[in-house]
Amino acid sequence: MPVHISPWQTDEGTASTEAKRSPQIDEAESMRQMMRQMGMGGDEVRPRVIMQFPANANDMLLSGMLSGGQALSNKPLILDATLGQGHIVMFALRPFWRWQTQGTFFLAFNAILNWNDLDSGKSAVPERRRESAETPGQQ
Repeated sequence: MPVHISPWQTDEGTASTEAKRSPQIDEAESMRQMMRQMGMGGDEVRPRVIMQFPANANDMLLSGMLSGGQALSNKPLILDATLGQGHIVMFALRPFWRWQTQGTFFLAFNAILNWNDLDSGKSAVPERRRESAETPGQQ
């Protein structure tokens, strides 16, 4: 007699009707919901892209090897998200990984040393609100 590990699997090896009826979770929507619960804002408040990977995968390394660099092309490298009156700076790389990446140390130290000026270069009014303010007929 075979051992049944999962209650969602029938003897024939196919998923049961309960598993077929369960809805698929949209990962992006569940992440947005979690961010709202944590106080990180809704869809109108998006993290600001500070730095992104180059468009050409061949421009990412000066020496060494990179496998799958095209998956990183034009993706965010550093993000700045506001949380209340503070900031969360997120890195897509490890600035302090081992002792071999001394050239990336300045990325983290810059965020630490300039913690009070993380809003510099950011527009005062978000784009969506600026457009709604210019709508004629509203006062």
